[in-house]
Amino acid sequence: MKICTAIPRAVLALVLALPLVLALVLALPVRAGEMKPAATPDPGFTKLKALLGDWQATSPDGKPVRSSYKLTAAGSCIEETLTTPDGGEMVTMYHMDGTHLMMTHYCSAGNQPRMRCETAGADAKALTFTFVDASNMASKDDTHMHKLVVSFDDPTHFSQVWTLHDAGKDMPVTFHFERAKS
Repeated sequence: MKICTAIPRAVLALVLALPLVLALVLALPVRAGEMKPAATPDPGFTKLKALLGDWQATSPDGKPVRSSYKLTAAGSCIEETLTTPDGGEMVTMYHMDGTHLMMTHYCSAGNQPRMRCETAGADAKALTFTFVDASNMASKDDTHMHKLVVSFDDPTHFSQVWTLHDAGKDMPVTFHFERAKS
């Protein structure tokens, strides 16, 4: 007899809970399979998109350096892979954080500095990223990349000036890239 009365109560509880569950699901801002509406494109992010593809440069000591750019994360992030003369790779991810263009550099030094881009208009010839914080660093005085300036020369040339902060000194290294020939 207890089993018979327990079943109708369970069914009643399910029926009463169903509208609440349905209301919660419908209140979600983005449902599975839908994309958020596109925000106004950031001029700096748009400039970086022009770098999609493969690039080549020479290190200050004359050795080859390669860089490649690709869109990822449904177009919300640009991944840069920098291949150094010794064959090592470092990855930098460029993305928006609200209205700020940010980058995280996964460095061969084993840390991950994050930098924020100074506001850049559509006609800006360069993007300047400055240090915000980093993971895997005991102190802000640890060796790390502290600044990046990306200068856009023309559709087939751009430059990067990476500034390494080490022992209290800033040491810039410049790379002049040319689009790789197919």
